[in-house]
Amino acid sequence: PPPSPPLSFPVAFNYSSHDQTLELSIKPVSGENWRFSARWGDGRGGWESALTIANGQLSRLAQIAEFLPDAGKVPAPSKGKISGTVKLRGSAEAVTAIETNLALAGLVFSDASGLHAGENVSGEIIAKAMRLGKSWQWQGELNWRSGEIFWQPLYLTGNGHRFSASGDVDESTIRLLTGKLALAGI
Repeated sequence: PPPSPPLSFPVAFNYSSHDQTLELSIKPVSGENWRFSARWGDGRGGWESALTIANGQLSRLAQIAEFLPDAGKVPAPSKGKISGTVKLRGSAEAVTAIETNLALAGLVFSDASGLHAGENVSGEIIAKAMRLGKSWQWQGELNWRSGEIFWQPLYLTGNGHRFSASGDVDESTIRLLTGKLALAGI
């Protein structure tokens, strides 16, 4: 296939060494905004950052995925929108907390083989994780409002399904401590 055209869009940024902040805003088209902010130097070596997305075109992520190893093997989005936030906090040594609250609308994806695909998938992903020593405590929720997914050999439709779970993870083990699956219409 021919190469993708180069990306071109307005970018605004503000960096303050005095306030120890960085703000970057990308507005590819009207109504779409990707905003990254970071603050560091709290006196304890800590930092925090946030990515805030408003009506982000998921097809942009597919363009980035072209540069990853195994491109084509992992399902890539071709359509849909994403809105929400991803927040990270950390120390000089490592990331110490992650918080994600994202909404997907009209997601269409597939892999090169066609054995993993989705149409008009909409829902929310809410997740938090906090580092405690060498392990992480996490909790998450997935609300699948609508859409269809084919993941060879399964065909699933979303219509109000919900999954929530919590647990911990370390270098060798992922533990699911609590979990709840609510399937609509069952």
